[in-house]
Amino acid sequence: MNQATYRGLVLVAVVLVLAASFAFADDFLADFYGYDYWSPWTAPSGAPGDCYNSVGYTPAVNPVFLTFDYAVNEYTYSLQSVCLSTVDTVGTHVILEFTGGTLDLYCDPLTGGTTADFGTNPPNAVSPSTFEDGDCVLGADLATMQIVIDTTTGNADLFGSLDFVRGSQLGNLPANQRNGWTLAGLRAAAPGIPAGYSWQVDGQLFLQAPVPVQDESWGSIKSRFQGGESR
Repeated sequence: MNQATYRGLVLVAVVLVLAASFAFADDFLADFYGYDYWSPWTAPSGAPGDCYNSVGYTPAVNPVFLTFDYAVNEYTYSLQSVCLSTVDTVGTHVILEFTGGTLDLYCDPLTGGTTADFGTNPPNAVSPSTFEDGDCVLGADLATMQIVIDTTTGNADLFGSLDFVRGSQLGNLPANQRNGWTLAGLRAAAPGIPAGYSWQVDGQLFLQAPVPVQDESWGSIKSRFQGGESR
């Protein structure tokens, strides 16, 4: 088996492990969908210091944890300042690893509030501001985030972990369930993306079941498998 094939199989194995961990999550928290953008973006694959952002809507939540009234309110999310730390390429995949950033869910009245507006070429006069007005219902600090891009399709998988630390409904989450939430989503080059945004984002937030798995960065996983090649 040549090195390129070996590294490709390692990548597939890592992605499948990550996907499986999300599939067996215990508690669903919220859906989110919208669009993402960079500030700035260094073509073609980004560079350390580029920051990833996304804004959009929160169309469904778990009523065990959150009280949302869609008849009278608009619910949005804003993912901001998740900054790129490393870029790696394995075969036809590009792996982006990030540090920092925040994710906040907002509630704004349909009557008397401000309708969310993506506009074009964000950040702009309406985005992300119209996705961040109203009441911050729940807010988190990100611990990790990775994006794995399939360059043959233009689509990508997004994975991350976060801790909820603020918001008017933070008290709805038991104190021992505010850390260790995960986000998992898909990024797609879908039609109708507003000018200046990169991809469409569709994802969910989950609290994973306790499993004997140690969190590791892509770099540490890759170096471990690369070390195994010589044995």
